[in-house]
Formats: sequence, C-alpha cells, structure tokens
Amino acid sequence: AYEIYQCDWSSDVCSSDLARMNNFHRKALTVYDLEAVPSLVAEAIVDIFELQFGVMALVDETGLLNPEPQAFGSQMKIPTLLPLLEDIKRKSAIQVGGRPFLLSEQFLERTVPEAEIGAAACALVVGPDSKIRALLLGGCTKHSLSFYETPTREVLELFGIFAQQVGSMVESQLSLSKIRQKDKLLVANDIQQRALADKQRKSDFLTST
Repeated sequence: AYEIYQCDWSSDVCSSDLARMNNFHRKALTVYDLEAVPSLVAEAIVDIFELQFGVMALVDETGLLNPEPQAFGSQMKIPTLLPLLEDIKRKSAIQVGGRPFLLSEQFLERTVPEAEIGAAACALVVGPDSKIRALLLGGCTKHSLSFYETPTREVLELFGIFAQQVGSMVESQLSLSKIRQKDKLLVANDIQQRALADKQRKSDFLTST
C-alpha cells in the first residue's frame, strides 16, 4: 500500500536543515503542555522540510487517534485526512517498524481522493513501550507541487531524526502530566484530610461542652 524506502542514515544532513532543527528544539523547550505540542510540530514540519502542509495527530494510551489533529500550512481540511491517518495508524507499526516512509500517489488517491494530495511523507512517533504516540504527516497538494519541496527518499533521514525529537518531547510532556496529576491528588488528599481533622475537632469540642 505504501512506497517504503529505507533511510540512508550515513548521508550528511545540510547545515541549514540542522539550523532549523535546532530552532525547533529551542521552541520545544518552552512548551509545558502536551496539547500545545501538535501545533508546534505541524508548523515545524512545514518550516524544516519546506512543504506545503504539516500535520501531527496524537494517539492516546488506548490507541485511539485524536479526532482533531493539528495542521499547518495549506487550507487542508482535517476531516478529509482522518481516513488516511487512521489507515496509516492501523497498518504502519507492523509494516514499517517506525521508520519514516513515503505514501504513493496511488495510495493517496485511493484513501483520500478529495484531499488531492500529490506527495506526502509520514513518520511514526513511537514510545519506549513500542506503542504509537503520534503520527506526523507532511506533503503537498497536486496543484502545488511546483511551488514547494516534495517529500523524497533523501529527506527521510531528517524526517526520522525529527520524529525522534518529537518523541522525546511527547514523552517528556507525558511524564510531566503524570507528575502534575500526582501533585493534584496529593493536594486534594491533603485538603480532604484537613477538612476531616477540622470536622473531628469541632465534633470533639461539641461533645466536651
């Protein structure tokens, strides 16, 4: 279903690409909420790879795809991309093992013809437990292929490195979220214990009087 190419991990990544990657990394350090990650990543896909659009869709702990993925670039209608994202999520983990890959024109036409995508690349963001955390998608519509860069085998290496950076970012936010949840539970428990203690003191006072 997909055109899958192995990355040439030994090839050189140009300095301008690295500069844009470093710029993304600096911005990523300022994010403290998982919900803010997709919009930043979608914009970075367009900026780093000079594509027409970028998309990031989070996948929750149960394996469900976020029905409102973030897109940046063109006036791409997200609902038209959902069947494509769902199909990739369902098949990709086994088929490509987490490596970035190109989507063939035939597959795009068959899956989301109304989106009129002319070229696209996808990468999986996979957690330490081998579960998919998110899908990254970047590309161009058929009518804009001559105005933008198009995903090629040569950019897959950088796309893979970028996906790894995003993965680290997502894991960091998930860890912070768990810490915040524990803190909230501790605070709530403390408030409850204080309330019970106050209630007991009042009861003891009334009993003694």
